[in-house]
Amino acid sequence: MAETESCAERVFQSAGAGAAVGAFTGATIGAFRIPIGRGLDMAPAQLSSYATAQARMPRLAYLVGSNSLLMSGVGVSYAFGKCIAENIYGRKSPLNGGFGGLMAGVALGLHTKNLTVMMGAGAGLAFASIVAEINGPRLLNDADDFKRKTTTLSKRE
Repeated sequence: MAETESCAERVFQSAGAGAAVGAFTGATIGAFRIPIGRGLDMAPAQLSSYATAQARMPRLAYLVGSNSLLMSGVGVSYAFGKCIAENIYGRKSPLNGGFGGLMAGVALGLHTKNLTVMMGAGAGLAFASIVAEINGPRLLNDADDFKRKTTTLSKRE
């Protein structure tokens, strides 16, 4: 994100991105789930019938909505935690992203209502965020440099 963005802009951008990712995730889960109460012994014609599709619709809306809200909350937690850490430290640091990752992990743990998940997700997302903040510029390759490196591989003798 650009250096000139305020915390409010980052929080709203993270909420929007999280909502989009959550909606896509919920739609994907809903597309591959068999309706509740149905077994795998149904014929393929029965699985794709109009009544089955109609029975899936309320569940699909719930899956899309709940995943969208969850991922939006995780994004807001990350951006808000990072902004809080920047204001406390008074400078940009990889630890700010680590605190944001910790807050995002706590949000995931609160959703599952499991302390172990909360601690594990918080530690994992904090670590991943710190690594991404430190190696950020090196994680993305320059397109011209990548093309030069890949086209010269076949010309070696």
